[in-house]
Amino acid sequence: MTAASPTAQRWIYGPLPDLVLGCGGIYLLLLLVLPGLSEVSALAAWQPFAVALLGLLTNIPHYGATLLRVYERSRDRRRYLLFSVYLTAVLWALFVLGLHALWLGSVLVTLYITWSPWHFAGQNYGLALMFLRRRGVDVPPLTKRLLYASFVCSYGLTFLSMHGPAHSLGVAPVPSFGREVFDFLSIGLPAGPARVGFVACGIGYVASLLGAGILLLRRAGSVRDLGPSVLLIATQAVWFSVPAWLQLSGGVGGGRLFVATTWIAIAHSLQYLWISSYYARRAGEQAPLPRYLGKTLLAGAAITGLPALLFAPQVLGPLSYQAGLAILLFSVVNLHHFMLDGVIWRLRDGPVARVLLRSAAEPAEGSERDADARGWLRGAVWAAAAAALCVEVFGIWEMEFGVRRPLERGDVVRAERANQALAWIGRESHAVEQNIAVQLARRFEANGATAEQWDEVRRHYQRSLVIQPSAAAWFGLGTVDRKLGDAQGALRCYEHALALDPRDVESLRLAGETWLDLGRADLARPALERARELAPDDPGVRRALLRLARAEPGGSAAASELGLGDGHATGRASAP
Repeated sequence: MTAASPTAQRWIYGPLPDLVLGCGGIYLLLLLVLPGLSEVSALAAWQPFAVALLGLLTNIPHYGATLLRVYERSRDRRRYLLFSVYLTAVLWALFVLGLHALWLGSVLVTLYITWSPWHFAGQNYGLALMFLRRRGVDVPPLTKRLLYASFVCSYGLTFLSMHGPAHSLGVAPVPSFGREVFDFLSIGLPAGPARVGFVACGIGYVASLLGAGILLLRRAGSVRDLGPSVLLIATQAVWFSVPAWLQLSGGVGGGRLFVATTWIAIAHSLQYLWISSYYARRAGEQAPLPRYLGKTLLAGAAITGLPALLFAPQVLGPLSYQAGLAILLFSVVNLHHFMLDGVIWRLRDGPVARVLLRSAAEPAEGSERDADARGWLRGAVWAAAAAALCVEVFGIWEMEFGVRRPLERGDVVRAERANQALAWIGRESHAVEQNIAVQLARRFEANGATAEQWDEVRRHYQRSLVIQPSAAAWFGLGTVDRKLGDAQGALRCYEHALALDPRDVESLRLAGETWLDLGRADLARPALERARELAPDDPGVRRALLRLARAEPGGSAAASELGLGDGHATGRASAP
């Protein structure tokens, strides 16, 4: 095989932007900066807001860049018709079905979480290969296969971390996966096969990297020609390989070893915008870079914001944004992005090779005719995208300055008003209503709560249940009923809470204590014994068991046999 010829341009935008943005150098810098900032500044206080804004400016536009690449020009729409129309329609149909069939939604969420690290790895591999080719480094088939194998093994370690015995999502570059209605359906590989896979992937990763490195050193004109590709390999290692290795080997928790996975997603998005903006310029996009990035922001806001409005609980959807709609929508948007990305960025593809490997401009054709023929439709689409962007900005702003910060300082009036405003864009939060209820209950109880005040607390718990049923809201409502002397109402609430979360120790404990209030020790025992199984050292459970032992025949003697006594600490204060 003849040696590859270097392109006229060894860099995309230049050494600094290419190394910092294209090769993941910005993440390596974050490793040094962010931990220190969180220790010496108030970064932790504004980090959620900062991350939300960074996600708006990086993550959302990177979806938009793919949409522009596929849908903006008629020739691209025709070329990718199978993926851009037919498979896209199937995927969004699955999204609608997943909102109603929770098992299907869980499958889509699981597929997104599992596929995501491979998408990141594939981009790192493609860019590493691109930089080698642009520098004229010959990459024969064996070297290419070894380099590819290293990225496959890196993903294998991450896959085992997610689907092995630990079921850890700490190394998945996805948003925090809380207790929504959808589950991560881990394969649950047994310890034996997982250990074999771990050793095989680890050895394969090291061996393939060493083999590819030796072969590349022999063919490179200088070590500097390998620099960008080596940095990309290091980025892949820091993002996935090393954290997964440490987690699987029982070392430091991979998810907490480096910077949070949110920052990985931001670094990846910047990497994607870096290469897609270059391709757009070479492929005939005449707009200045700021205008192009603005278009990606609008397109990305449309794909993430408009479905959230359309399928809000007040419109066509059954799930609230916080409790399931957001994670399912985010999963489908990403699956759509992964699918399209896999067919538009192939280095062996003619137009892509001309632009990314040889820096040649791709002739633009038909785009002006599209604009003239469908000017009104394009205008309507961009107007809808602008509205979606306004909704995203409003949601981020209100959650930070209308909800989170007011709740921290106890301003429940402002938080309630903000939550009502968020309802207009389908993002009213059941958790906010619970938080308001808890704060009001503590405030009222400290000053001797009246029946009217407890009714106000009840109203917020009931509103939380209307938005999204949860064990926490049922527990809070039951506790209010118990304080008001409605034992039967409290028991019904605890039953609802346990139906949603059978392992809720506090609901089991208070259900048992409520039966004791009614003089029914026989009915209290099953709940309290189950609570003891789940939390044998919980002081509140031990206190309730002591009370149960004294209420049954035998009294103090039974308490002694249980190993209980008056000296144990009381349980933690329950909400409210």
